Amino acid sequence: MKARPPRAVLLAAASIGSIAAGSAHAQVLPPQGPSLTERYTAVRDRRHPDLEAPGVPVASFVLRPSLGVAGIYDDNVLATETEEQDDVAIRISPQLLFQSNWGGDNRMNVRLAAQAERYADLTTENGTDLDAATDGIAAVGPDTTVRFAARWQRQRESRRSQDVFVQTEKPVRFSTTGAGFGVTHNFSRLSLSGEASMQRFDYEDARLADGTPIDEDFRDSDLLRLRGRATYAQSPALSWFGQVTYDQRDYRQQTAGVQQRNSDGFEILGGVVFEPAVLARGEIGVGYLTRNYDSPVFEDFSGFAINGKVEFFPTQLTTVTVTAKREANDAGIPQSTGYITTGGELTVDHELLRSLILSGSVSYETDNFNGIDRKDKRWAARAVADYKMNRTFSLRLSYDYLDLKSDGVDRYKAFKDNRILFGITARL
Repeated sequence: MKARPPRAVLLAAASIGSIAAGSAHAQVLPPQGPSLTERYTAVRDRRHPDLEAPGVPVASFVLRPSLGVAGIYDDNVLATETEEQDDVAIRISPQLLFQSNWGGDNRMNVRLAAQAERYADLTTENGTDLDAATDGIAAVGPDTTVRFAARWQRQRESRRSQDVFVQTEKPVRFSTTGAGFGVTHNFSRLSLSGEASMQRFDYEDARLADGTPIDEDFRDSDLLRLRGRATYAQSPALSWFGQVTYDQRDYRQQTAGVQQRNSDGFEILGGVVFEPAVLARGEIGVGYLTRNYDSPVFEDFSGFAINGKVEFFPTQLTTVTVTAKREANDAGIPQSTGYITTGGELTVDHELLRSLILSGSVSYETDNFNGIDRKDKRWAARAVADYKMNRTFSLRLSYDYLDLKSDGVDRYKAFKDNRILFGITARL
């Protein structure tokens, strides 16, 4: 049986260039899973050619330009515990996406995107995020494929982020530069893959409301990630896998005590990928994670790891997705080296009409910080309605809710935030 990257992996690779403002932990090259029969199609993966923009042919690529304009209302823009401030904003999101039309298993995407926000009253929150990325996949012989990706971003750190440790006058700005490369080779039922990626993070200094400078250089770092995976296909609907991930984080500031934040860690997962004839499919991996610091000043930690995603298809028009994770992240606050994130999410997508998709989700996450007495709990909920008017125009109405509680001697803040968005996107 010849394995190939499943559609979900290809879609993940194609989305590398999307903007994820406020997150500095996104992987450059997503992990690649085994092939399944893919007998089911998720609601948001289903194609309707009569409602899709044709694009503009450019040499051996198809250019898919788009422009989104949205209005936003937020009742706690600064994500503060007291004296919440609400405001309205306009968001403009232009994008140029080049997709190759080479045919076969070889493909390449190039994405250039921006997202500008302008607030009516809280002009300190105004800003523009930039994103440039490319990714691709190529067949090297009948049983070997290679993947690559590169990305540059300039973003604002979300006021909601776990890494915020003080209320700055303006959101902290940072840039990330990364590249990754992966290879997969198939031996009949056995598939072996390896990948490597590198990311560089650069943070700009900030100021308090009274003008006091905040040095953010201690967060500048380089992240090396290596991953190996072996998959055995017992049948077209059942595969077993083992996966090892190693990462090394080096902080560039040479101030005494700060450079000791350097660390390395392992994550070992074993699990199953399945798509039985019971209207479900998914991947569940469980294992062990560990992180070790160069200096004994900081406490090493280890424990249980999980990464899972299961999709249920009760009808052809409804997809229910359940995800779970437990992973280690670096902290962007001076007092802590990192935190363990444990969480899960339930999402329901329903195709009410061919042109109208309704979605709802609820998630819960805990962040246990290393080296300080702090534990954050995040409840979030979301409702989205996407309506495609025709091939050119689509509408989105969404509501987001976040309830964050922070406990412990070193707690930072607790807050609630409600956000409503209504936008229109034009595509060619």
